[in-house]
Amino acid sequence: MNKVLKITLLLLFSLVSVMLAYMRFNDIEADRLMRYVSKPTYTQVYPPEVSEGERYETNDVKILERKDFISVIEEVSRAFNTPFTVRSRFIGADYDGKGNIYFSRPMANITYFQTAYKKQNQREFTDYGAKVMVSNEPLKNLTDEQYQGAAIFF
Repeated sequence: MNKVLKITLLLLFSLVSVMLAYMRFNDIEADRLMRYVSKPTYTQVYPPEVSEGERYETNDVKILERKDFISVIEEVSRAFNTPFTVRSRFIGADYDGKGNIYFSRPMANITYFQTAYKKQNQREFTDYGAKVMVSNEPLKNLTDEQYQGAAIFF
């Protein structure tokens, strides 16, 4: 009986140690991702979020469309020699490109659209089991869906 108890306690201790190591690894990966995507030296602003039913213009309020927003940002960037970055996030599930969605494999894409665009490699992180892809694109590739709710840095 003594041997069975020792083996059981050893297995339990080993299992708990592996679980704690995995939790610590996830925390380290999440911290790496946060450091990579945070922009502490930049000033951040948000464009207004507007649903399709709320698109209106009055004398007081005029909401810029995406193409107008891009032209204004590029003009201001050239005039003041200030690079602008627009961060857009997509959260969803992995798929195989043939219509099959794998809900058990969550994924997130973070894309930086930049006025001072320089090609960089796409980075991949793991955030608590979810695959996170971070990439950058030129500002002119920004779509309407990515523009809604995006964060603007300058």
